[in-house]
Amino acid sequence: MRRITTSKGTPPPLGASTEQGTKVWEFTLKALTPIYKGGSDPNQIDPDRPFRGPSIRGQLRVWWRATSEISDPRELWEAEARLFGAVHGNRPVASQVRVGVTAGKSVPQNRPPGDLLYVTWVDRPAPEYMDSPRYHDNAQARLRISVPRSRAGEVERALQAWLLFGGIGGRSRRGLGAVWSDDLEFCHSIQDIESFMKAAGKLVPSNGGRKWPSLAGARVAWAPEARNTALDALRDGVAALREFRAMRHQGGRSFTGSHRPAEFQDDWLTLSRARGHLRGVNAGLGLPLPYQTQHGQVRRFTLMPRGANRYPSPMLIRPVKLGGGYRAMFLLMEGWSEAAIEVSRMPQVQGMIDRHATNVVARELKKQRWNLRTLQGGR
Repeated sequence: MRRITTSKGTPPPLGASTEQGTKVWEFTLKALTPIYKGGSDPNQIDPDRPFRGPSIRGQLRVWWRATSEISDPRELWEAEARLFGAVHGNRPVASQVRVGVTAGKSVPQNRPPGDLLYVTWVDRPAPEYMDSPRYHDNAQARLRISVPRSRAGEVERALQAWLLFGGIGGRSRRGLGAVWSDDLEFCHSIQDIESFMKAAGKLVPSNGGRKWPSLAGARVAWAPEARNTALDALRDGVAALREFRAMRHQGGRSFTGSHRPAEFQDDWLTLSRARGHLRGVNAGLGLPLPYQTQHGQVRRFTLMPRGANRYPSPMLIRPVKLGGGYRAMFLLMEGWSEAAIEVSRMPQVQGMIDRHATNVVARELKKQRWNLRTLQGGR
């Protein structure tokens, strides 16, 4: 079917729904932090489209899984296909979740704030794209989501989880593209940490852990102090992560920071010594993970999950709007896999993902006086 767009490339407005039994949400969506890429061209943004309908539907899909009461993988897959669409053999199934985006606007930028470079290290454009805009700043748009009323409750939980924990675009699990809406009563009810925890608790599945990213068993860590802006709150989260995970540099030499635990040593070096006995904490916080030697001949390696192209991080960072201020938050989900990992160009080296990696993160955040809380289910 031909796609119709306006002269500026934005999808046309959707008319009022006349379907019987349809639930519709209409509100203004905004990004609290810059959105990284996320356009139709992977090398740059779509200047007039900071938010894209397929990307939003994809995020709702992710958070639908995270909040679902279904615990059987096959049953989950079938229910997801019926709701969000899928391809069964040669027969596609249409999505019941419709997303329309209009009136999108932003300030295009070709680089992020300098002190966020730690989370945007992947931003290494080819020379021909060096001056192309890759970030949307101050992005907002009008959003319309419609779904059959029989599935409205589960989609609403996914929408609320996305607004509390999620984002849009690249590096959203590290705080970029954090989403919010001042139009929704749900968002207005989030005034402090306690109201956030109460609202989030209602989204937690009631019957134990999962073999996929889920809020079941998840923990939330809060920064010691509130900030006046979302970017300042995100800086707190990035600084906390760097404190225990990043390699420090001084005088051209790399060294381990005073607070960097042994679990966060370079995995590929440990792999080469362990010969298959590594349980990778770094790997347990998301793959692929590239490395580059610092001395002598430059050699690059990539840590990958065996038989897959990525392992989504169970650790999410983002700023949260609480009343008139903002506070950094870590969401620490339980790991859902103990898959094998391997290193590119080193086929003899193998290891295993440490599915308990977020326990190490929780321990290190407590050392920095972050307030660690477990999400308590309350449906």
